[in-house]
Amino acid sequence: MNTPVALSLQAWAQQATSDELLTGPRAEQLGGRVAVAAAADDLAGSPFFVYLVDLAANDDAPAADEPRQQLDRAVLRGVAEHSRYTSYASAIAHLLTYPALSRRLGRPLEYALKRRAEAGTDAGAGPAAGAIGATALEAWLHMCSTHLIKEHRLLAFLTDGGDD
Repeated sequence: MNTPVALSLQAWAQQATSDELLTGPRAEQLGGRVAVAAAADDLAGSPFFVYLVDLAANDDAPAADEPRQQLDRAVLRGVAEHSRYTSYASAIAHLLTYPALSRRLGRPLEYALKRRAEAGTDAGAGPAAGAIGATALEAWLHMCSTHLIKEHRLLAFLTDGGDD
């Protein structure tokens, strides 16, 4: 992934302090919001997924703003489809520190976590899918315990094997 945003992210990460690595980059450091939004889908599938979560969470534009919507859709896509366990786990850990972003992503986020948890329990799930599923289930539980999402859907999943 050698897009201008990815190259800017690499340069930023090499120079970032430990505190900056925890809060993530700002879009202005990577070429601006429009450039970051255009690269968001690529970031969702890359090891930089964690920074996409930070970028989306730190974007305070109005809900109707197209770059913000692109970032949100890409985060949901990453939650639903990202295949690297370590970067998925890091991104989910960051997501849990941004309750406003979790609320903003709402039910689509809950559905993505549920699907990942279900996929992790499939008989043919490999180690990465199982680990991602466990991480998704842990995130879902955390979001329920912090009242970001409704508990009854998680309880139904746990007691009925995932059936709604």
